[in-house]
Amino acid sequence: VWGFNPATTPQPPDSGWRCPVDGPVQDKLRCLPKVCRPHLLFVKQEDPTYNSCAGFQSKPIWKRPRGDELGAGLPAAKRAECKKYQELPTLVMISTQASEAPWGTQRVLGEYEHHGQNHGRRVFRKRRPPGAEFDEDPVYLFYWDERDGRDAAGWWLGNRIGGVERYAWAALDSFMPPTRFWRMPCTEAAVRQDLWLVPTGHGEEVQMEDHDRLAAVNAIVDSAESEAFRALELSQSVVSDHIDQVPEAPHVAITELQEKTKIVEDAMNFLRRHGQILRRANSSCCQEIPLLEERLQVVLESVQEEL
Repeated sequence: VWGFNPATTPQPPDSGWRCPVDGPVQDKLRCLPKVCRPHLLFVKQEDPTYNSCAGFQSKPIWKRPRGDELGAGLPAAKRAECKKYQELPTLVMISTQASEAPWGTQRVLGEYEHHGQNHGRRVFRKRRPPGAEFDEDPVYLFYWDERDGRDAAGWWLGNRIGGVERYAWAALDSFMPPTRFWRMPCTEAAVRQDLWLVPTGHGEEVQMEDHDRLAAVNAIVDSAESEAFRALELSQSVVSDHIDQVPEAPHVAITELQEKTKIVEDAMNFLRRHGQILRRANSSCCQEIPLLEERLQVVLESVQEEL
């Protein structure tokens, strides 16, 4: 016998349990139905918190349901805002080696969004390229327990959940995918020090050398600049050649310019965050940050003027 409750109610009580049987009452020990309903005194919630070293960590907490958690008592706009706040951030896999990363690494780099559950943990799927209706080469980030042995347990990156083809592996039993300790390929004994999995917007927390950080910033700026220039060329060609032949061509050009504006703005934010890291470290590399900011500002003004 592991637990005891002296209550004589027809149904097992939700509180007042002693564990062990001769010990004190455990205030945090509750006996609740498997499906929690709004009339229950407490509901279980997961409290995932992000740590730049250990990744996501969670602790279950019991709390009384509020009106917004029961779907009532708040306006629709406020409920939507609360729901957005409770959503998990998008994860992004990055490499500090950027374009010099070993062959096959580019396949797993990118953003991952929540895509169901497997073995009691969340599953993430790599976000499709913009404008693509189907993903011919999907990449899933999932957890596999010890049912196939301890050597198969941990977090995996593969082309399907539980599939044979797997690209990377982290042998950790964590609630959320770990930030580091990834092996790629899976048979590699050493951990890849250049691979990091962080929430979107936390890329500056990755530990790297100053020149590597500057190289990553330059790569982002070059990519955003080239994307914007292609959108500008498309817009100018539409206006000069195809505006009479294809009526929907101006709408396509405007949509393309709006998408590239967002890319340039994201690159600007990325540049500023990493620039702050370099300035705090008093690195000589920070001298190039104002020049990169000026380049992005010129590109952003050109795109906005074209719109």
